[in-house]
Amino acid sequence: MTELSADAQAACRRAQLIGGALVSSIVVYVYVLRVVAAHHAPFIGFAPSLDLRLLRVIFALVAVVDLAMLRVLTSSVLGTARPAPTAGGGASVAARLTTLSIVRLAICEAVAILGVVLFLLGGRWADFSGFAVASLAAFAFNFPRRSQWEDWVRQLPR
Repeated sequence: MTELSADAQAACRRAQLIGGALVSSIVVYVYVLRVVAAHHAPFIGFAPSLDLRLLRVIFALVAVVDLAMLRVLTSSVLGTARPAPTAGGGASVAARLTTLSIVRLAICEAVAILGVVLFLLGGRWADFSGFAVASLAAFAFNFPRRSQWEDWVRQLPR
């Protein structure tokens, strides 16, 4: 098992805190959308005359592609990037893994934002809920874990 340097352990913890904040933001979205819906009751969306069926399909495809790109992105970052020469290489590894983790988390968050947009346009709570659940599931699989970072360090080119 590859032990993480102290720098990488601290970076992993920071990435976990950022992930926690992003997951918490979904709860904030729920609150804000509930307030918007209550303020404009009965809320039928800000663009109720638009037919959102095609946009729902497009957003669903975008979400699937985003989540599928996580594996490609991870392989690309771990396989092709060379560590910058530093004292022991620890800082560059920690920085690269932090960036990778945050980008992965942001992609998970983007799925929920697609649901927010659909809800604001059409007023259907199910639009937001479906994307929020998919986002939370993606967070569950992609949340930074120390064991995951240790695996990534082993995959880095030497």
